[in-house]
Amino acid sequence: MTANAIDAHELARSLSQLMAGSESQPSIEVYANLLQFLVGVNSDLLLLVDTQGRIHYCNRNVRDALGLDAEDVVGQPLHVLVHQPDHHLADNLLAAFAQSGITPPSIELRLNCKSEADQFLWVQMSASSMLNENAGQSVPPIICLSAKDISAQKRAEAEIEHQLAHDNLTGLVNRAQFIVEVDEAIARAKENEQSFMLMFFDLDRFKTINDSLGHSVGDLLLQAIAQRLADAQAPGDVLARFGGDEFGLLLPNAVSPESGQQACEKVLSLLAEPFSIESYQLSIDTSIGLARYPDHGTSSVGLVQSADIAMYHVKETGKNNYAVFDSAMNMDRFAQIQLEQELRRALAKSELEVHYQPVVSLSSGEITGVEALARWNHPRLGLMAPSRFLDLAEEAGLVADLDNFVQRCAMQQVSEWQAAGHDIYVSINASAAQLEREEFASTFAATLKASGIAAANVKLELTEKTLIKRKQSIVAKLNYLRDLGVGIAADDFGTGYSSLSYLKDFPLTSLKIDQSFMRDITDENDTASLVDAIIAMAHGLGFSVVAEGVETAAQIRYLLARQCGEAQGYIFSAPLNAEKMLALLVSNSAKERRRAHVLGNH
Repeated sequence: MTANAIDAHELARSLSQLMAGSESQPSIEVYANLLQFLVGVNSDLLLLVDTQGRIHYCNRNVRDALGLDAEDVVGQPLHVLVHQPDHHLADNLLAAFAQSGITPPSIELRLNCKSEADQFLWVQMSASSMLNENAGQSVPPIICLSAKDISAQKRAEAEIEHQLAHDNLTGLVNRAQFIVEVDEAIARAKENEQSFMLMFFDLDRFKTINDSLGHSVGDLLLQAIAQRLADAQAPGDVLARFGGDEFGLLLPNAVSPESGQQACEKVLSLLAEPFSIESYQLSIDTSIGLARYPDHGTSSVGLVQSADIAMYHVKETGKNNYAVFDSAMNMDRFAQIQLEQELRRALAKSELEVHYQPVVSLSSGEITGVEALARWNHPRLGLMAPSRFLDLAEEAGLVADLDNFVQRCAMQQVSEWQAAGHDIYVSINASAAQLEREEFASTFAATLKASGIAAANVKLELTEKTLIKRKQSIVAKLNYLRDLGVGIAADDFGTGYSSLSYLKDFPLTSLKIDQSFMRDITDENDTASLVDAIIAMAHGLGFSVVAEGVETAAQIRYLLARQCGEAQGYIFSAPLNAEKMLALLVSNSAKERRRAHVLGNH
């Protein structure tokens, strides 16, 4: 009879023995035959062991699942089947059963697979007695171990746990798991009375790549960055993606400030090498903040916050560098956060102001237009120019809302001035953030219509950088507005690409020469070759020209000699609030000032 064959006569004899309450101990084969009969086609792995854990029987499912023959198992201790780290679980199960005689709860453990040395089978194992209660205490019990394969369930649980702890795009640890890792590092550092460091960093101008090349390229770049950094990280370090283009790096073995700074320099060096993404060669700068436990925080949240503050300090002082946290930064950052909240409230309540700088015809001296400029009359800090809050607005994602506010106010104000008899146009700036909005052109057109101002009296100003970086996404919008009659100006011309090839791709009507080129003109006979070239190029393309930052009579005469049509600058007027600008329009004092300067009376 084979090991697993069921003989009807033997089965009947075994049943008779047990039912008759015989004091003689049935053989292990009797238990095995009964076991097979009772489980039938049960898919569980079944083992018969004694209280010492020695295996007396295993069914075919054990051999099929683990790749072991009966002779490899029978007579061996249970440990030969159980994964070594789980030996104590199996021992506890048998001990609990032997001590109490009560069936213990099932346990989960791993069984070794012979075919794959590094693999194991997860099972849920339960124990039950096969002792004949009438056989007497001298008869050792036989324990039936039933093991259900739960490997698929465990794999699913492990996958869920992995997803909960990792970033889906890069495969790096996510923010939540990073905090867990930092907490564990803090516990170890406390126990060993040691320090460690962590860094927080993000990619400078990553949004520009995302916006200009598309999110798919941006995602590939993030994956390449994560892979390059992960390949170079030291044993024990934990690299995490917090979201967007923000990363964290835990340095549990960096016990000195010098080692943390070296790690920062290594990251800067790694990211300085260009990345080949599809057909692009992309270079990345990064700003890094470094914090040290326990000097800069005694909790995970506090440490990350300190590193974050140090990172923003780098951004505010030039970017593409690193900084170690200092308590003074905390005050600066708190002030920035407070200022951001105040800016949000000011925008929501329309508490900002629009000031106007006149644009003057150089041939007649008359005010032909005004440029609308945002001002913030802060209750604590006084009147603030855009240079003091524009970066903050950009960081907070408020630039587009700020643009909308200025455009709406300026169109309405100039419409009122026109109704009062002042025939002027208004130049309004548009940021890259506003242009990227899908509804930009339609919103702008609606604002224009609501104000009552003619489209021909509105000029939209865009910087060279904005035009080039967002060419694909904005040309159609600009064409739409140009068809309505809105003028389109390239602002700060000469500081960027200054190329005819790109000028032809946009529906431009004018160029504004950047004020930086005016400063070197001290006499009307100066030869400023770039200014000469810009004016000549604009005339050749049929564009009007406005010179910014004009401050001297010599500059006016220089521009007149080269037939530059208009100018603006402090020689005519500083930006004024609406009330003072109206007074200037009424008096037309700009014309008289211009005549005096041309005559050399300034």
